[in-house]
Amino acid sequence: MPIGPRVTACALCAGLVAALLAIGGAASAAVPRSFASSTPAQVVGAAQVATTAAGSFVSSCSTQVPNAGLSSVTSTHIARSYGSQSQAVTVKGLGTGHLVVIFTGGVAYFKGDALALYIQFNAKNAKWANKWISVKKGQKDFTFISSGMTTSSAITQFTPAAPLRKSAVETYDGVTVVAVTGSVPASWQAGTGSARLYVATGAPHYAVAVTLAAKQSGRALTGKCTLSSWKRGFSVTKPASSTPMNDTGL
Repeated sequence: MPIGPRVTACALCAGLVAALLAIGGAASAAVPRSFASSTPAQVVGAAQVATTAAGSFVSSCSTQVPNAGLSSVTSTHIARSYGSQSQAVTVKGLGTGHLVVIFTGGVAYFKGDALALYIQFNAKNAKWANKWISVKKGQKDFTFISSGMTTSSAITQFTPAAPLRKSAVETYDGVTVVAVTGSVPASWQAGTGSARLYVATGAPHYAVAVTLAAKQSGRALTGKCTLSSWKRGFSVTKPASSTPMNDTGL
């Protein structure tokens, strides 16, 4: 799949694949009593513990690449073993494409309109527009499409790469937080730059938001995700029928 709006949005939606366990290490096993004396890794580890315990949440993301005339808005409902996502990608001069992704039973299913398939796969015709396509483990783009759709993969996507630094206590969107700033991991496919994770100082130390400022192919890219609806369960249903990705030519 070419580098494009879905890549940059997923790099922030539940998204973005990387090294929370490596960064947090053993510190993730215990929630710090006070962030004032905690290391950046401990703050990240606390957010990991809280996310794992919650089991489900919603990620609402927006990404902009102004110089390329690109922007996207993504909403992802995330649970331990399944998830659903909707995305709208706007390309200046072309319009807005819409894409829906479902992950359940270890299989990813997606459906996009003609413009969305053109943006993501450079599809030149509308043969597969608005039709469900399935992607299983081992098939083309499975890891990319399914990444960030479950709790375990999503939490890693909100984690800046080392070296990390921690802010003083501050307020973000009315919540008292500590921010952990680091580099944009290469696995996010969002270029190079900085990412900032905001973690609530009050128990259970949920991640409140993550912001991104980077350059991709020489163009400035900015993004933001807010995390909410913790512990609010939801269900997903796989499509009644779908076509395997390997049979589509995408």
